[in-house]
Parts: sequence; C-alpha cells; structure tokens
Amino acid sequence: MAIIKDRSFSASKTSMEFKIVETDSVSSTINISFHCGNNHLGYTFFVLRSDLMMLQYVNSKKLG
Repeated sequence: MAIIKDRSFSASKTSMEFKIVETDSVSSTINISFHCGNNHLGYTFFVLRSDLMMLQYVNSKKLG
C-alpha cells in the first residue's frame, strides 16, 4: 500500500491521509481520509490503473 501524502497538524489536531492501493493489474483504489479530533470523513474511489498512471504523468509535467 503506497501512502502518497500524510499531513498532520498537531495544533488543530487534524490530519489528512491519501493512499493508493493496487488491488489487481487492472484497477486501483484511492482512499482519502480527513481526521479532526474524534471526527472522521473518508472517501474511496475505484479507478482503472491506466487512468491513474495518466493522472500521475500529467501532474509530474505540471510540477516539473
């Protein structure tokens, strides 16, 4: 399981976690979780791996 970004802010006791889980050779799952104190909000997205690789390529071109 690859954790792409994990941010934690101790002053406000909030955090965000972004995980990409490679489930098989065709698809992946993206999990985004927000934590604030005792509250939790989570999203799960199911994507094709070819789409995910395209998004990573586009983002690397914008940053580079």
